[in-house]
Amino acid sequence: MAIYSILTEWGTFSYEGEDLGRGEVVKVPLRGGKVVGVVLGEGDWRGEVKPIIGKVGFSVPEDVLDLVEILSGYYLTPMGRFLPLILPPSLHRRAKVRYRRVLDNPPPLLRRDHLDLWEYLATWRPLSSIVRRFGEGARSILRVWVERGHVVRKEHFKVPQPGEVKLLEYEEPYDLPRKPTPHQERLLYRIGRAVGRGKYAAFLLWGETGSGKTYVYIRAAEEALGRGKSVLVLVPEILLSYHIARAFYEAFGESFAVYHSGITATQRSNVWFAARQGDVRVILAVKTGVFVPLRDLGLVIVDEEHEGSYKEEDRPPLFNARDVAVLRAFHGGAVAILGTATPSLESYHNVRRRKYILLRLRERIGEYREPEIVVVDMRGKRGVMSDEFKARLSETLEEGRNAIVFLNRRGFLPYYYCEDCGNPVKCPNCDTVLALHRNRRGEILKCHVCGHITAPPESCPVCGGPNLKGTGTGTQKVEDLLREEFGVEVARLDTDAVRRRREVIRILEEFGAGRLRILVGTKMVVKGLDFRNVGFVGVLNADSFLSRPADFRAEEKTYQTLVQVVGRIRTGGVALIQTKMPHHEVFRTILSGAGERFYASLYRRRGMVGLPPFRKMAVLEVRSRDPSQWRENESILEDFVATYDGDALLWGPYYPTLAKRKGWYRLRLTALADEHRPLHHLAREIERLPLKGQAIWDVDPYDLD
Repeated sequence: MAIYSILTEWGTFSYEGEDLGRGEVVKVPLRGGKVVGVVLGEGDWRGEVKPIIGKVGFSVPEDVLDLVEILSGYYLTPMGRFLPLILPPSLHRRAKVRYRRVLDNPPPLLRRDHLDLWEYLATWRPLSSIVRRFGEGARSILRVWVERGHVVRKEHFKVPQPGEVKLLEYEEPYDLPRKPTPHQERLLYRIGRAVGRGKYAAFLLWGETGSGKTYVYIRAAEEALGRGKSVLVLVPEILLSYHIARAFYEAFGESFAVYHSGITATQRSNVWFAARQGDVRVILAVKTGVFVPLRDLGLVIVDEEHEGSYKEEDRPPLFNARDVAVLRAFHGGAVAILGTATPSLESYHNVRRRKYILLRLRERIGEYREPEIVVVDMRGKRGVMSDEFKARLSETLEEGRNAIVFLNRRGFLPYYYCEDCGNPVKCPNCDTVLALHRNRRGEILKCHVCGHITAPPESCPVCGGPNLKGTGTGTQKVEDLLREEFGVEVARLDTDAVRRRREVIRILEEFGAGRLRILVGTKMVVKGLDFRNVGFVGVLNADSFLSRPADFRAEEKTYQTLVQVVGRIRTGGVALIQTKMPHHEVFRTILSGAGERFYASLYRRRGMVGLPPFRKMAVLEVRSRDPSQWRENESILEDFVATYDGDALLWGPYYPTLAKRKGWYRLRLTALADEHRPLHHLAREIERLPLKGQAIWDVDPYDLD
């Protein structure tokens, strides 16, 4: 018996066992029950230990274990937090087991009554048919033959594919062009050479909307598969990236599978095991799919690499799947392609530092036609929609084409307050103002952070006054205004309007068929939707993204979102943007199309102030349910900052914009450093502080509220 280090969700512990290899999944006793763990290797514990209960029957590849060891140190998060990400969602495999003999001639000393079974195994046979024909006793015979190497056992996992899952029926089949454009051909030559070398390389594919990035992805994937490699494709949101899923499915058929929360845990587990044994060679997934154990990984594709959806922000580990994908390619000797029309400044920085190779696609292909872009100055104007907005939208509808209206505020009246004392009505769980919503039952107040719902109070909770009202404009109100103004079918697409994927599908099917004429919503309506009948896109209150002083990425995100908005028009039309800041550089860039000049300017300004990507940033958030602990933690961190003499620059402690969120009182400390090592040392020092509650590190934060 030997001592082994076993990784569990609660940490790494020592157990006694035998014949265990690194990566094997086992069950161990912990906290009065049985938990699943992964063997990290032999340990050196000399005290008394408990025995391992047993093996689960499969293992996590060593390269995935090595990856999460690196990520644990980088993201300042215990390795056990990654365990649910590297294990299949369900440990119970639902596979069809098949057997086939290896030799033509029967092995020596084969019993005569087993000869029929031997002959039956000349081709692959399912276990169910073997047992049905030869009885239950065949199981033990097969086990012996497998151990002796006479028979091969294989598990076949049925994996979900777009045609079976039926995520979106409104999409037309993807027609792969017969040959690439000259620009695409030059890019594919460079990618193909990199894949052929079998060594790490990273490309930033900066392609304009409609320039054929999906075609490049598929041809690059074909190159990788032709060399016996597998391919991982990451998308920010599977539901709104379905055209890519369809394109890959039509190109690779049964070698392709999807992996995301829209399929069951058992289906995701089947994909995991099929990838582990090499039956599936191409997987399209959302961020958690970056850990799926594909064999012989040769190509990693990250579509819309700038999207914040790749960053985990709800629960540790707070990783960025884009960066993890590149790291996985680096350690696996694979090629990484990061595709986008609006690069993140981090990827732009990596091009400038020659860590990534820039591939530029400027030429648009097919029937794509540039829309007319109009920026409307809303200074001094009243009302939600300008006269020009209404006129252009009306013209589009008269032409028989559809429209998309984008607003970054949910609800009917987003701000509910007392007219007597001016105080807003706040959520009891969060430091947010409740928004007024209307439904079939009447009016409700809702928190857009935690989802708390209550009836509007009859009097002000602060002064007792009776004059309560809502103000502002949300998507629900815009939906009503559009329906009343234009007399056509209008649908709303935001997290309040659609609770299930099927509802999203129904709305998009109706919109694609022309039965719904106007689609209004939040960022859901501008992510990846591809409708040829859209002739108008309108943006209301485009300044909302720029009015977040705590977010140093505000300009970058605004530009990326507006380019996405304009990109929803594929066959000519009008993109109209309303703003009270018409002379801001972001809007001037949208009008001029000088994106590269904008990035150069933004990059220079970011460097002057020493913010990411020029320096590493990490945010420590200390959460407590008890407000007294909240204040105690603040005092502890203030004393620490006053005496800190390390190499990181510290800001804080301070309260974030939402000082209370989902019942947690929050306190933050921000650290900046030229490299990661000072952040690692800082985290070790803070570990020794007597902080109360939860202490969570967010390395490379994306959203700063």
